[in-house]
Amino acid sequence: RGFVVMDHTNKVYSLSRHGGISTRDIKNRLGSSDQLPTVEVTKSKIRSTFNGEILKRIQELKRQHEQEILPALEKKALLVHIQKAERRELSDHQRVKRNLVAMAGKDRFRRGIRGFFDKVTGKEKRVRLVIRKEVVTLKRRQTETRQMMIFRHNRDRGELQREISKIRASQSKAGS
Repeated sequence: RGFVVMDHTNKVYSLSRHGGISTRDIKNRLGSSDQLPTVEVTKSKIRSTFNGEILKRIQELKRQHEQEILPALEKKALLVHIQKAERRELSDHQRVKRNLVAMAGKDRFRRGIRGFFDKVTGKEKRVRLVIRKEVVTLKRRQTETRQMMIFRHNRDRGELQREISKIRASQSKAGS
C-alpha cells in the first residue's frame, strides 16, 4: 500500500490521503517503501515497547503511592498501639478500683461477737446491700467510662481512615 501512518490505537492511515501529499512526492522524499518494516512488525514492536513502558510506569506509580500513604499508615499503627495501651491501662485501673472497693466492703463487716450481733440484728444485711449498691454504681460508671473511651477511639480512627481513603481516592484518580 505504500507509506502509511499508525496512530496510538494501531489504526493504519494512508499518508498520501491523510497528509494531503501526492504519492509521487512521498516516494521522492522518503524513497522506496520496501526498506521500511511491515505494519505487523511495527505493531508488535510498538506493543512490546509500549507494554514495557507501561509496566515501568505502573511500578513507579505503585512505589510513589506506597510512599504517599506510608506516613498515614504509620500514624494509624501508632494510634492503634496507643489506643490498645490506653484500653489496657484503663482496664487495669478499673480492676484495681473494684478490688479496693471489695476490700473496703469486707472491712465494714465486724468480726467476732460484734459480727454475730450484726447478723442477728440485720445490720450485716443492710451493710451488704449498701456495698452491693456501691459495686453496681462503680461498674456502671466504669462501663460508661470505657464506652466513652471506645467512642473516642473509634472517632479518631475513623478520621484517620477517612484521610487514608482520600489519599487512595486521589491515587486512583491519578492512575486512571
